[in-house]
Amino acid sequence: PEAAVMSQTNSSLLDEVVQWSPETCRQELKSVLPKLAISFWIMGITGILKVITDMFLPHIGLSELEDECFSKVLPKAATVFDSMLKEILDQVGGLSSQNTELCAFLRRLLESMMQLIDSLSACVRHVGSFDEAPYLDTIRSLPTCVLKILKDTFQHCKFSFVFQRRHHKLLNKSCFRNLQRCADSLGTH
Repeated sequence: PEAAVMSQTNSSLLDEVVQWSPETCRQELKSVLPKLAISFWIMGITGILKVITDMFLPHIGLSELEDECFSKVLPKAATVFDSMLKEILDQVGGLSSQNTELCAFLRRLLESMMQLIDSLSACVRHVGSFDEAPYLDTIRSLPTCVLKILKDTFQHCKFSFVFQRRHHKLLNKSCFRNLQRCADSLGTH
């Protein structure tokens, strides 16, 4: 019951935040960003990282990125991504043409992984938008997270190639291709 109340509270916060103006995001940054980072564990990744990168990240200066955002959000994002990969590997054995629910679940997981990679790309673009080049210690969580997710994605894609040969009709190949394209794009930013 307590987790359900907390989830409803975080869900209503997210619903409220997506309606805010850029000025409100800038003003509420320090109070709301930690709450959204905590929401990762309660609500999952869907939408939260995108809200953070689209609405709050533009208002954070280079000197504040690590402490205000990256150190709070990116390690959790990497952990969530890793758990999604593990879930795919755990569930793939039960995949059959009769198990349409599992196919849909795996597609949603792959789509969430692509969304996470897109949000990481937004972080990389934001860091690249500053006139001065950042020192690594001012953004230390970003390269660590990006490299881990790239490595995990490409290891997963190697597995996926073998998997696709066996189950090509069950999961749309474009899901795997899109995941790899997202990772390729992240690696080139």
